[in-house]
Amino acid sequence: MAQITLKRGDTLEYEFLWKDADGLAVDLTGCTARLQVRNRAGNTVVECTCADSDGLDITALLGKVAWREEAGTTAAMSPGTYQFDLEVTFPDGTVRSTETVTLIIERDVTR
Repeated sequence: MAQITLKRGDTLEYEFLWKDADGLAVDLTGCTARLQVRNRAGNTVVECTCADSDGLDITALLGKVAWREEAGTTAAMSPGTYQFDLEVTFPDGTVRSTETVTLIIERDVTR
């Protein structure tokens, strides 16, 4: 399971790359994506979709989904351990999810 660590109040940037069995980029043309960050109790604390300005951006031919959360969003998160994954829905209705990623939010000293 992948893990990233971020200071509370810092901008979060993370990329997901979809590849086939041969290591080639999967064409994400027509796909939609969504992501939820959940705390240990299972409550959603951040939710994103690929709608305009909602944190997710698909670069279809590269098989890439980029996720960006602004500093204001992470500043509102309590220090602790969270988990997220990305769910992609293909035009034919097939749904695929990434591995679950652990997100550790550390206490910030400079506020």
